[in-house]
Amino acid sequence: MKKVLEVYNIEVKLGKQTILKTVSFDIEEGKIVGLVGPNGAGKSTTMKTIVGFIFPERGKVLINGYDVYREKEKALAGVDALIENPAFYENISGFDNLKLWKDFKKVTREQIIENAMMCGLTSEQLKKKVKKYSTGLKQRLALTKVLLGNPKFVILDEPTNGLDPTGKIEFKEIIKKVKKEKGTTFLISSHLLDELEDLCDKFVFINNGKIIKELEKSDIMQSQKYTIIFKSKKEEVLNVLDELHIKYYSIGGNEVEIELDGADITEINSYLMSKNIRVEEIKRKKKDLEEVYREIFIDNIGC
Repeated sequence: MKKVLEVYNIEVKLGKQTILKTVSFDIEEGKIVGLVGPNGAGKSTTMKTIVGFIFPERGKVLINGYDVYREKEKALAGVDALIENPAFYENISGFDNLKLWKDFKKVTREQIIENAMMCGLTSEQLKKKVKKYSTGLKQRLALTKVLLGNPKFVILDEPTNGLDPTGKIEFKEIIKKVKKEKGTTFLISSHLLDELEDLCDKFVFINNGKIIKELEKSDIMQSQKYTIIFKSKKEEVLNVLDELHIKYYSIGGNEVEIELDGADITEINSYLMSKNIRVEEIKRKKKDLEEVYREIFIDNIGC
């Protein structure tokens, strides 16, 4: 499949401090990719570097095969981004703000209104001056602006800031609709892991300016994690799991969580029984993005 974005060994410095360290990843056409990490991990800096707001010390970024720093106009054709807080002219209406992009985006008045309605703005809200907008309305206005003209690649940094629960649900539906109908590719960062999990096809984990791990959504969904409830002594159970080289977490009382990498749980159960471990119950646990986040950034697995 065609790669819309290719990031190769990007390094960014601020004074003597290295902000990004050999960051590399790519995004295939039509995919929604989540950039995941704690505050200060380098998410916004990565996004700014991708669109040429920041020039790296070394490395390169290709969008649709064009070098962002050497062929910027060609690389950024059909690209739009919402990074950090959206900026608008406060003393004119929301519609007049959008109209400023009419010629550049090659859209009609009707298309502006249609996009605004899709993003949850009413005709009355469009008539109001932006200084009277709530944070949530400004986010809706920003999303409208970004999606004008049907860009092929969209970068969104914390796009649901200020949105209420209804707005967040609507945002996800908008992104899914645009992907399905237009084939748009997205790179999205958010602290709302359930939001990313629902939207994204792939996740890129970043911390301290380095890419820690990349996972397809299917990799997370197919992970085999189980809770074993036992009646034997805990030390005996853990010794057997160590013999089998099985990772275990969250040990408490008479329960232990294990994660299998290709092993068969029925074989594990048989082995436990052969070692006189009394197993009361084994429950499969669905792994989610929050759990992966915890393993990577809190339990320091893979950092």
